Amino acid sequence: LQQQTYKDWECIVVDDGSTDNTRDVVSAMMKEEGRIQYKYIANAGPSAARNTGVANASGDFILFLDADDKLEPNKLTSHLKAFDDDPGLDVAYGDVRYFNDGDTNPQHYFYSLNKQKQKWIPRFSGYAQPLSSKVLRENIMVTSSPLFSKEALFKTGLFDSKLKKLEDWELFQRMVINNLKLKFIEEKDSFVLMRAHSTSYSFNKSDMRSY
Repeated sequence: LQQQTYKDWECIVVDDGSTDNTRDVVSAMMKEEGRIQYKYIANAGPSAARNTGVANASGDFILFLDADDKLEPNKLTSHLKAFDDDPGLDVAYGDVRYFNDGDTNPQHYFYSLNKQKQKWIPRFSGYAQPLSSKVLRENIMVTSSPLFSKEALFKTGLFDSKLKKLEDWELFQRMVINNLKLKFIEEKDSFVLMRAHSTSYSFNKSDMRSY
């Protein structure tokens, strides 16, 4: 985040009842970086954590970023340009690449969590209704892919705090139901980079499907 070419951002770190040294790490960063805030909640789950971030955000745009994932340096610049070009836009979103934990060599990135060489996020621009059938069958993007206008996010409604998993998919279903205007961004260095842990594959195949 600190390597973004766009500099006018704020980062709200929401600590969802962690038992590690998150508070100390963020406190040290805040002494050097005035754009970072820290909020603590007590084990309320990912939906409540993200909603807490939104409630404390002062900007006009919202992007969610899980703690172990990354953004390429042009992510914010390229997506915000889409809003400048089209004031009626609700969501700008881009593609994702996955990397193995500990290996950040771009030549080793892969397209999906099961390491298939196939792009899966739809390259769609326009009002979202044509995605209705697809979003009911499967998720259409990762949580950190979209940059929402805050107004559009409130129109859609925030994350459902009752959901502990697949909460992003449910949000994106409502995004499509509300027929938000989307633009897919293909600019250089604008990927979300998602870290694949050794447990990621089995978790997605079994636990998430049953949920």
